[in-house]
Amino acid sequence: MKSSIQYIEKELAGLHPDTEIEGFKRIIFDFVCGWGFTQQVLKKNEMVSPPDFEKIKSIVLRLKNYEPIQYIIGETEFYGLKLKVTPAVLIPRPETEELVDWVVRNNLPEKCTILDIGTGSGCIALAIKSKLKNAKVSGIDISGEALEIARENAIKNGLEVNFFSADIFNLNYERRRNMTLLLVIRHI
Repeated sequence: MKSSIQYIEKELAGLHPDTEIEGFKRIIFDFVCGWGFTQQVLKKNEMVSPPDFEKIKSIVLRLKNYEPIQYIIGETEFYGLKLKVTPAVLIPRPETEELVDWVVRNNLPEKCTILDIGTGSGCIALAIKSKLKNAKVSGIDISGEALEIARENAIKNGLEVNFFSADIFNLNYERRRNMTLLLVIRHI
């Protein structure tokens, strides 16, 4: 593992801050080898298999081209949930977790209805549903690709959220009237 670590550090030096490279190393070894942080410490003197080293080289090459690590490995963590991400959706930001935390702690009625507009990966809707079990949560997006990913994330996390395609400027009156809380999020 030491030679793989040295390879990652050497190839990414000067392209990314040292602290970011440290994070990349943890993510890469977890993704490629299935080693969490503790296993990485315990296995620091073990060799990485040749096929795994090839995967590491491929990831490093993409990082050198400034591709986000989340897109490279195809997932990210958000508010305790593992979520699939692709270039069809934006990568959830830590500030968005603060928004979810604010909503969750805002003493909403137990059976409230929440609509996430521009849901993308579904991160906000799913995170809220994971904490507010009795809420009726929906997410809308105009992108079919994004909705497909959001639905996959709902299944992956065992959460019941209704995702549907809509243009927010053309929602029918009945659907708007039934929303008791409108959570407008613009993923910019």
